[in-house]
Formats: sequence, structure tokens, C-alpha cells
Amino acid sequence: MGVSQLDSQLIDALPILDGKRQLTILLGAGASVGSGLSSWNKMVEYLLCDSNLAKDAETAQVLVEQGDLVLLSEGARSCYESDAKWMKALHDALYHDALCGSDIHSLDQLDPSFLQLNAASLACEYPEQVHLVTLNFDTLLELAIDRVNKEIGSENLKKIEVTHLHGIIDPGEEAETNGNALGRKPVFTFHDYLSLIGDTKADARETLIRALEQGDLLIVGTSFRDPDIRQWLGKILKEQKRKENLHKTYFIASREGFKDVDVDEFSRMLPALKGQWESLGVSPIFVQDHFDAAQIIQELRYAGHPGYHSPAERINQIWEKLAGTEFASYQNEFSDLLQQQKRDLKRQVGQQLVNATLWIAHGDKMIRYATHDRLYRDASLLREREQGFDSAMIAGRVYSTCQQLVYGPTGRWSMVAAAPIIISDEREQGSYSRIPVAVVSFGFTEEVDRNTIAVALTKMVDEWSGLLSKSFFR
Repeated sequence: MGVSQLDSQLIDALPILDGKRQLTILLGAGASVGSGLSSWNKMVEYLLCDSNLAKDAETAQVLVEQGDLVLLSEGARSCYESDAKWMKALHDALYHDALCGSDIHSLDQLDPSFLQLNAASLACEYPEQVHLVTLNFDTLLELAIDRVNKEIGSENLKKIEVTHLHGIIDPGEEAETNGNALGRKPVFTFHDYLSLIGDTKADARETLIRALEQGDLLIVGTSFRDPDIRQWLGKILKEQKRKENLHKTYFIASREGFKDVDVDEFSRMLPALKGQWESLGVSPIFVQDHFDAAQIIQELRYAGHPGYHSPAERINQIWEKLAGTEFASYQNEFSDLLQQQKRDLKRQVGQQLVNATLWIAHGDKMIRYATHDRLYRDASLLREREQGFDSAMIAGRVYSTCQQLVYGPTGRWSMVAAAPIIISDEREQGSYSRIPVAVVSFGFTEEVDRNTIAVALTKMVDEWSGLLSKSFFR
């Protein structure tokens, strides 16, 4: 989908923050995968290999794809002689991808995902209304809150509590001390879930009950496979319907969360997916990419305000201006900046041939709007490519994930570096969210130092962000 497709119909379906209504945001493992941590599947694969239940990674992958994660985890647990060794194995399974081959030994060295940062920011802005709950073992959400508070400043410091329904595994602690959330060690195996579900006064269960008694519940970043959450939420929603409770449960599902499902297949799946959630009393919201969910969280603070326009509407306004009467002027201005940035890059990396391109988001496409070496006479001559986390074009992937990417070799280039350009509406500060609107990319004929490129890209993106904000809202 991409942010450029988040239209008013989708935004109008979201819960409203009106200064009174409570909202609980429940984040699953998908919120942390973007930070480099292992998914539930990857954790079980690691444990199957580490316990020698699977002789190789390929066998572990097949078992995870075809089997039951909870039962497989129980089998792996039986291979460890003590709780301490099991906790260490869980720790390594969760952080292996992020820590392997790196010098990262503390959570502070990891970066929270956009979803975690936006949820933390919303909770800090509405500390009496927005409550954060997670199924994750890591404390990246707490780290996100700390980073948001640093930006706010000590005089406006907000104390936000995060509830971990399934325990904590902190990378900076010894294994024996991990898992203190709600008085429990991590819930991972069949017997862990069996014990939790059998506890009619479990804190996790009471947390879900309170959430829907007080306000709306927004679930994001989870596959909804946890046995306790399925059972408890199912019963709560059934009871809620009987009592005619008007509080709603929302579930954001992204195509990126489905393995090997393309845009057309996802579109054909939507009627069945919509039906399954609505039959439970849940209002589903379908998007294409994980970053779409993060953007939706950000939109909650603005939606419903006077003069608000959805991201799709704003990006369409930008495109109409770019393709309108000032097209020739923008062509000259943007091509000149690309030429300058190309020269700067050549000096820094010693390359004789660098290709510079500016891509603009429009609908579900990325438009090749400007290059360093040519001017287009008319917008109808511009080339377009698909957006999406799985787009064949690097610019499409960068826009949809909103992450800088250095990739290669590809096609005619030994390396391509690209970064998203995010702007804010300077006409009415505070009325709109910041949104990605474009991507700048550079192609190199030879491999170059990635750190040098990353630093250079950051500076260039800042230049584009300033120029585009000034151009669009002048």
C-alpha cells in the first residue's frame, strides 16, 4: 500500500482520540522484527537447532512452517537441563540475529522500530488516555519511550508504563534474572501457556478485560497465534457483545506479515480475512507494509482535527502541484540539486560515474520525476514503478519500508544507495503528521564504502526534505 495510499476511508475507520476515550495499543512481535530481533518463527528455528532436535537449519525451517510453534518449543525445552540454560537459550534465540557478529551487548545499542517509536510518542502525548501493552520479551518499547522523552525535554518528562503480557528477556541482564514482567518468566512453551490459561486471575487476562472496559483496543504487529490471547480475547469479545459494550477492538493486518503473498493474492484474500475478524467482533484494517501500520499510529493524534487531510490526500496534492503549471521550474530546480549531489558524492567516494534520481510517490507507484542528466518536457513522459516492501525496484522498497538501503550489485550498477525523504506541512504546524513523499537514489559503477555513503545520504536527505517542504508549502 505505502503511505501514499492511506486514504480518508481508511483513516475514518480508526479509533478517535477525543481527549476522553481510552485507547490500549497491543503490540506483537512484528513491532520488534524491524529492529533486527528474531520473529517467533526464527526463535523456534534457533531453539530446534540449539537443542539438536533439528540437525540443520533447513529441517528446523520445515518443522516451523509445518508444525505447531508452541509444541515444538515444549520439545526444545525438554532438552535443557535447568531453567538457567533454558533462559540463556531463549535469550540467544531472541537476540541472535541482532547481536551475532556485532559489538551490541546492550538494549541501548538497538534501535526501536517506527511502530514502537510512534506508539511511544502517542502515549507520551496522551499519557492519561493511551496505554501500551506488548506480547514481546524485549524492552525496546521502553527504550522508545526514553528516546521520545529525551526529545520532549526533562521539563515535560512523561512516565509511561509498558505491560508485558508474556514476560521479559533483557539482553543486558544475566539469564537467571530475566523475565520479571507481571511476576512471571517468559511464556513460550505448551506448558507455559497451559498454566497461564488455567489461571482465571492471571494479570494478562485482567489487562485485556480492563482495556476493553475502559476504551478501545488496537492490536498491531501480531499474527494472533498466542493460545492465551485467542482464548481470552474471544471470551471477552463475546461477553462484550452480550453486554452491548460500545468499545471496539481493531486489528491491523499487513500483507508483509503473510509469507510470499503478492498484491493480487492479498486482494483476493481480503473478503475471507475481513469475514473472519468481523465474525469475532473485531474491526480489521488491512495495509500492505509494516510501515503503514506505524504511520497509522502516528495519524491517530491528528485524525478528526479541523482541516485534517489523510496522507493520500496530501501526497496527491503534492503530485498535482509537481505535475502542474510549475513542472518545468521543478525540473530545473530538482535536476540542479541532483547534479550538485552527484558531484559531492564523486569527490567523497572517488567514482567517475554516479547516477542520481529523485522518485516521487503517487498512488501505488513511484514516479521517476528527476535525474541529474536530463529534463523532462511533460509529466506524461515520466516512468513509474511499483511500491511495496517486495517491489522489484529499490526505490519502491525504500519508500514502503521508510528505511535507507544500500544494495548491489543490481542491473547496470555495482551498488545502489537510496533513502526516503520525509516532510512536514509547514503551513499549519501540528495539524498534520510527517509523511514520506519521495526517495533519492544513487547508482555506482563500483563498490564504495557503505559508511561513507550512509553519512552522505543523511546530509542529502536533509537537503531534499528542506527543499521539498519549501516547494510544496510555499
